[in-house]
Amino acid sequence: MTQARVRALWTLAIWSVVAAGFAWTFFWGGGPADYAEDGTRRALGGAFLAFGFFGTPLMQWWTRGRPGAVAADERDQAIGRRATTGGMVVVMLYVFVLSIGLWERHEDSGCVPVGWMWFLAYSTAAVGYLTPAVVSLLLDFGVLGRGES
Repeated sequence: MTQARVRALWTLAIWSVVAAGFAWTFFWGGGPADYAEDGTRRALGGAFLAFGFFGTPLMQWWTRGRPGAVAADERDQAIGRRATTGGMVVVMLYVFVLSIGLWERHEDSGCVPVGWMWFLAYSTAAVGYLTPAVVSLLLDFGVLGRGES
């Protein structure tokens, strides 16, 4: 298994835990309306995010290449480029659609509950890590083509 595939699998695992943990924390015990005022839920949500932000570089260090070994070939680099580009597009669409959707939902009241801003910020981080990992694996396994540009 290549280093890129191992890292994509680990990234998917780490950030799936982050996304699921934060979603549970966010929607548990009052949902978005009470999230900003509940320090315990915010701390727990932050702990899940910290797990991702500290776990990712630790995983990258743990999966670093051995001296003299080839860490990535041309195919891995092409897959990485396509996964990064695809990930960026998905994140931009996610933020746009969620922001517009929240505004449309709360337009009559004139404001969006601040809890949703926490959700947007934390979930964007998760989507930003999950999407390139998923696209990378789909390209690597040939589901979205062979990875060439």
